[in-house]
Amino acid sequence: MIKNRIISKFLSINTGKSKIVLIFLFIISSVLLFLPLLFDIDFKAFLAFGMLGLFIVNFLGSATLFLPAPSIVSVAIAGASLNPLMVAFVAGIASALGEGVSYIFGYSSTEVLNLKRHKRLYKISQSIIHWKGGILIVPFAFFPNPLFDGLGILAGISKFPLKKFIFLVFIGRFVRNIGIAYLGLFLW
Repeated sequence: MIKNRIISKFLSINTGKSKIVLIFLFIISSVLLFLPLLFDIDFKAFLAFGMLGLFIVNFLGSATLFLPAPSIVSVAIAGASLNPLMVAFVAGIASALGEGVSYIFGYSSTEVLNLKRHKRLYKISQSIIHWKGGILIVPFAFFPNPLFDGLGILAGISKFPLKKFIFLVFIGRFVRNIGIAYLGLFLW
């Protein structure tokens, strides 16, 4: 099993304090994942803020469950008026960090929901995520796929290294966003 040093150092599972932090992370990530169901968010209004708005739209689009569409459109619109490579870079970073929310949800749910006793779920997530060093993450991040949030949750459950997960998601999203930003530049 590959240890996730970032989260493991921050949280020592044996202490009561770490259980409270995990419960807090579980609640926050749950709220972010289901945010569009709770509120009607106008993602287009964020684009008035330029790159910062693009970052916010892509972060929220990736952090929420099954709602990537506004972030893809925002990359095309921003690519029409801003530097397409910078748009792809900012959107890629925001998307990768947003996917970290589903990862944190999976990681915290392992402890909070006591998923350790479900050995079959853990073995399935291990085999899917850790196959060939997590190489499946890149193509799944590249193609617009509402099931990718589930992959992030499985990565958290299987304790896949957080830095590696964020990096692989960034690679897939950056390459995808280059194409979308240039498409926006040529269409508008």
